[in-house]
Amino acid sequence: MADFTDNKSYGTAVYPIHANDTSGIFKRCEPLLTPEKLKSRYLKGINLVYNDGSTLTSEEMKDRINLAANDLEALIGVTITRESFKQKFPYDRNLYRHYIHMKTEHKPVVSVESMIISSANGDNIFEIPIEWVELARAQFGQINTIPLLASYIGGSNRAATGEAGIALLSILENRFYFVPCFWEIEYTSGLTTKSGQVPVIVNNLIGLIAAIDIISEKAADEAYTSQSISQDNISQTTSSPGAAKYAARIEQLEAKKDKMIEKVKGIFSNKYFIGNI
Repeated sequence: MADFTDNKSYGTAVYPIHANDTSGIFKRCEPLLTPEKLKSRYLKGINLVYNDGSTLTSEEMKDRINLAANDLEALIGVTITRESFKQKFPYDRNLYRHYIHMKTEHKPVVSVESMIISSANGDNIFEIPIEWVELARAQFGQINTIPLLASYIGGSNRAATGEAGIALLSILENRFYFVPCFWEIEYTSGLTTKSGQVPVIVNNLIGLIAAIDIISEKAADEAYTSQSISQDNISQTTSSPGAAKYAARIEQLEAKKDKMIEKVKGIFSNKYFIGNI
């Protein structure tokens, strides 16, 4: 089990981005979608009894929610729940001169637990003081290091460490141009600063994806559009729109899902790829 203790965080909300305090008039975050919420929000009016007499159990609906959440992570390129990651970055003199500019693979970054210079066999050569790590742009996966010593003035026993760090980093700039795997950081990424909570807009997308899957399955279960029974000159004909009766609802959900995905990707800068040159 990962330790989610925040060693260094910016202190504002992940969503709305950089929110320092909210009105609380309505909820922006809530627990992950439950089967009851899935049915009440997205499946009202949908007959969930199949032709063989079976129906979706609570456990099966939880499984559909889990599948939908995983699909959503792949679609928007963002970690939904809080997870711990360890990642290595190259030493690049150009990026180093821009305050050790790094872009993490996972975002938004909630907190950074450690940042070190690591050798190929995993040895900790030097630990960057966590006070130097700048997380103002961490929601977008950007991490910088600003080695200012103001926080060490006043008899702190870590002042020497800070001064030694600046000396070491100065030597690096003169000796190397590029090292493929040099910096190593441990960080926590997710869409909320509160464990067990997700933004309501993300829950909405999970519900839309799960509902489309369930309704599409129900549509496929409608095996006929019409049938007739005839015996002893007595006949009975039954007609049904079959799978077509769910088409309009599926189309509505698909359109809303696609629009919301574009919005969420735009919020967390995942609509376009941005790299360093």
